[in-house]
Amino acid sequence: MAPGANPMKAEITFDCFYPDDSDNIEGCYRLPGATWQVYYFTRWWSGEPKIVLGAVWRSGITGVNVQHPKDQLLNKTVVMQVLAAALGVTEWAEVRGPDSLTLK
Repeated sequence: MAPGANPMKAEITFDCFYPDDSDNIEGCYRLPGATWQVYYFTRWWSGEPKIVLGAVWRSGITGVNVQHPKDQLLNKTVVMQVLAAALGVTEWAEVRGPDSLTLK
């Protein structure tokens, strides 16, 4: 965290139990003072991850859609690290929350 930056703790859920390496992972996250949003990670080709902030799902709910390089590990830790960097989160609390499939 940069000097003088305020820490941001947010909540995250995972829809299923995910092994140490998955082809896709999804769930929900909630930033302080905001509503639940959906994230979806899927393995995609190679190169740097493609991160779409403000993705809109069919229901109209927003979130983050990530195309993760196929040759890189994809697990819960990676999801939290990528989302933290993209959203400015300094600490995640894994909680029970809504199901992303229901929200989408």
